[in-house]
Amino acid sequence: ALGYEKINLTGGSYGGAVVLTYCLRYPKRIHRAVMIEAAFPYDIAFGKPRTVDARFERLNALWKNDSKAIERSPDIVQTIKNALKKMPRQWQGMPIDPSKVRIVTYLGLYERAYVNLIFDAYIAAEQGDFSSIAVMSLMYDQLMGNFESVGDLLAKTYSSVTDPQRDFMAELDDRDSVIGSPMALMAWGAFQHSQWPVKPVSVEHPPTQESPVETLLIYGSKEAGEEFRGRYGSMFTNAEWVMFDDLGHMDVWKIIGDGMTHQIHRFVDDGVVDTSEIGTIPRWDFTPQTTFYQMFQQMASQGTRQPSNN
Repeated sequence: ALGYEKINLTGGSYGGAVVLTYCLRYPKRIHRAVMIEAAFPYDIAFGKPRTVDARFERLNALWKNDSKAIERSPDIVQTIKNALKKMPRQWQGMPIDPSKVRIVTYLGLYERAYVNLIFDAYIAAEQGDFSSIAVMSLMYDQLMGNFESVGDLLAKTYSSVTDPQRDFMAELDDRDSVIGSPMALMAWGAFQHSQWPVKPVSVEHPPTQESPVETLLIYGSKEAGEEFRGRYGSMFTNAEWVMFDDLGHMDVWKIIGDGMTHQIHRFVDDGVVDTSEIGTIPRWDFTPQTTFYQMFQQMASQGTRQPSNN
């Protein structure tokens, strides 16, 4: 282990999944491990429509507890459905692709700031202004373009499959869902209709394998934490779980960053779960700081002011 007798490991998101893999392969070389919002690509890319709908239901419940929010829409999920039904294919010259809008919507459901922007876009759309929705459609190309190695990501995802003969399209194409599960449909639709050589991870690391490493698992929300524990909890024989309320995938750092750092250091150094520095997690305020269209205008304005190379 890099010349050390034992090492400590920390990792977030997919990095948390890498930490688990190391704990399974080299348990005697790991002192303590911390996994923050751990997620395998398979889990992210195979969220079924009902799982995404459950996320919408939770957000809708929080929305209805915000007096300022319900003045803008009495039911944000219904607002989204209404806007999707009448979505045009272009807005003031900007193309709108409903599939791209759904994917961007899904990607933004797990961070407070982006949820606020997305909900604001749908409220405006329900009232006839699709400018921010059009920008969301444009954002798809930028977001997906940031995946520098798409093949590597898909290979990691597909290596988790245990039954390649499943009818993924039938499982994931739910027309009654709010937005369906667009990322999963895109990923597994491609798998089902192509020939990918797969070396299953489950052969080398079956779900029955256990990690004895002292591990702290931190999640921003109970729904995400309990979902991961339901799938992989039996693999940890010496774990502590900390789950907060209604913090998104990156909010654990953006909103309670200092408290998180303290918590991680205390566990790594002393094996103690110490949340004393977290403080009170602020209630969700659904008021957006800007809109997608305003962000687009600002970026366009900055672009026109760039000096010419000619």
